[in-house]
Amino acid sequence: MEQQKSNGKKRWTAFLLSFLAAVMIFSLAVGGVMMWGGTFSNLAASSEESPVSEGYQPDPGQSLMVLAIGCRERGDPAKAFALLYLNAADHSLSVCALPPETLATVNIRTDTLAGFYDYGGAQMAEEAVQNAYNVYINRYVRVSMEAFCTFFDLLGGVEMALPYDMANRVQREGSLPAQEKGQNQLLDGNRAYELFGTPGAGELDQVHLQTGILGAFFKQHITPRTVQASETLFNAVINLVDTDITRYDYTCRVEMLEELARSSGPVKEIYVQGEFTADGFLPAKGTLGDMEETAS
Repeated sequence: MEQQKSNGKKRWTAFLLSFLAAVMIFSLAVGGVMMWGGTFSNLAASSEESPVSEGYQPDPGQSLMVLAIGCRERGDPAKAFALLYLNAADHSLSVCALPPETLATVNIRTDTLAGFYDYGGAQMAEEAVQNAYNVYINRYVRVSMEAFCTFFDLLGGVEMALPYDMANRVQREGSLPAQEKGQNQLLDGNRAYELFGTPGAGELDQVHLQTGILGAFFKQHITPRTVQASETLFNAVINLVDTDITRYDYTCRVEMLEELARSSGPVKEIYVQGEFTADGFLPAKGTLGDMEETAS
């Protein structure tokens, strides 16, 4: 029994790390401004922060909405979904974790996001998310748990203040030290596993925590210095996942991402609201309005 628990925890830890790897792929594809721990930081160590380019004019057509899908293995069910939206107009990045139980209708079929992925893969999941949340998805990225089993630790983790009640729950399990309310924690792979996990039915707070972790991740790892290492990062990672992101997607957005990094453009977290029913999750009208406003 103990061995089974240990194996289960290892599998979910690996899944978590691979899902966060999917998040990195998005960042690299639209400009490659993410730091892979300390591995590539020296490539840009000598660069100085540059002033904002006076001649740069944002092209709204370069905005990009990516659906990130996390799976244990390529043929396994999807366990996590997130939307990541790069807005070219205001140099902002929006992140939003989605409940896998979200209900959607595609053609005459009604199912959850996880169900549509099982039924028709990433393309069907894209259509389901589009219909459920009133957004248009440009690209997807899917990663298996084996691809980046140590990815989170290579990045150096994420520092953030955890929701107090959730931190206390994890502390009781012995994976986090005692925390004062509002105190930051440095989350390594094991700690993030305990907190990120896989949302269970009705656990909207868990989905909100996923959004918070993703938001903190981007805020801490998007910097002017990492733009210098973007091509190296892109080449190192892009072939390790399943995605329809192309090199063109990367090259045509480098200047835009340089502006985002230089200006410390906002990273926006969208926290899904709604209701869990016996059939699945129904997003609230306010959430749909937030999605539409973000992508407009």
